[in-house]
Amino acid sequence: MPNSSIHHDASMKHWDDFMGFIDKLSENKRFSSKKSYRFKLAAEELVSNIIRSSESSFGSTQIMPTLQIAAKEVSLLNYDYLEVVFIDDAPRFDPNFDQLESPNHIEAPVALRPIGGLGLFLVKDSVDSISYKYCRGQNTYTIEMELESAS
Repeated sequence: MPNSSIHHDASMKHWDDFMGFIDKLSENKRFSSKKSYRFKLAAEELVSNIIRSSESSFGSTQIMPTLQIAAKEVSLLNYDYLEVVFIDDAPRFDPNFDQLESPNHIEAPVALRPIGGLGLFLVKDSVDSISYKYCRGQNTYTIEMELESAS
């Protein structure tokens, strides 16, 4: 897979474009069906959070933030992985992935669960590696998904 990317305003108007890009990435022949599902779950949740944050900030700034998603396959010795980077210029949002723990209310009935936090936990739990950094006014989320050996 050659490097590929997509770049649009971070708005629901471009949801189908972003999801089409994510779908293409999830069809990687070196993903099991389970890994493909987990990747899509994480990527869709991230895009959804970025778009919601962007659209809410647009109301106060009248400047629509943008979202770029870039992907490439990386090979290191005996480890191949898909790296997908999400870069947006919405207000800073650090999800503290390194501090997220399994919510203790996950088994509770939906009506008793507090709102928030479960989506980010699912993102972290669905991928092999995820990181966040904020640099030059941009949020950058990087997902890594290990690829099965090429046959």
